[in-house]
Amino acid sequence: MGRTPEQVLGKAIFEALPEVRDQGFRELLDQVMHTGEPFVANEVAALFQRNDQLETVYLNFVINLYMMIKGG
Repeated sequence: MGRTPEQVLGKAIFEALPEVRDQGFRELLDQVMHTGEPFVANEVAALFQRNDQLETVYLNFVINLYMMIKGG
């Protein structure tokens, strides 16, 4: 996606890829957080900044709720 590993590893999604914030991905994350149901995407179009221009890419991804339980 036009970035080095150092530019994305260990960063929050919208810090590493700020251009996707207003493309519906925030709403997908909120939906999964609210319902607890995973979201599976196949060939979803998104615009990414690459070489100083926006480029359409097609993504396959899964958003799953992950919770850590404190204690035992």
